[in-house]
Amino acid sequence: MLKLYLCRHGNTFEPGDKVVWVGKNEDAPLAKKGLAQASAMASYLQQQSDYPVAFYCSDLQRTRRYAEIIKDDLGLEATIMTEPALNELDYGDWGGRTTDEIITQYGESPVKQWQENSIFPPPGLGNWGDTAEAVDARIEAFVSRLISLPEKERSAQQTSPIAIVSSNGVLRFFLKLIPGEFERGIAAQTFKMKTGHFSVLLYDGQNFQLMAWNQNPLDLPK
Repeated sequence: MLKLYLCRHGNTFEPGDKVVWVGKNEDAPLAKKGLAQASAMASYLQQQSDYPVAFYCSDLQRTRRYAEIIKDDLGLEATIMTEPALNELDYGDWGGRTTDEIITQYGESPVKQWQENSIFPPPGLGNWGDTAEAVDARIEAFVSRLISLPEKERSAQQTSPIAIVSSNGVLRFFLKLIPGEFERGIAAQTFKMKTGHFSVLLYDGQNFQLMAWNQNPLDLPK
């Protein structure tokens, strides 16, 4: 049994900051609220007696710091491993710009298609460095490595989860590990993960199950 906690890093904007698209090329630090959100996630895991045996995060400081706070708050010796497959999407020329600025240059339609349907803009329309196919492939390869861990490590995971810290643009595509779940998320407009929120996937040796999606640890019963 393999349990994955998918954690979206915390806020990167302080009150009053200009809110822009933050992708792979924008290595923004966590804001004060983002730091607190990481501690809230640690508190939730402690309340559940669910202590990760390993942490995976992207190359970006906002995900590594989030993982570090959870690990340190829980007093764990678990390793934090950098996984490029978890890097936020490369938003190309859209990165570092506000939604209004992007719409002014590229029009409302491609922005709406991404925000509502997770459809990547056509090639050249903003020069995104990712495609849906590439993101799917890297997530599948990463997860395949996790479920193929040596027997000794798999045994530990029967009772302890793995924490994965990434970003909203990437985490939504983990829904594709469950047939039809991504499409259901699009239809219901529930596919996004908010900052500081988490989701849980459970692998039984054959299939993944969605146990929770986009949960705020501060809202859950203690």
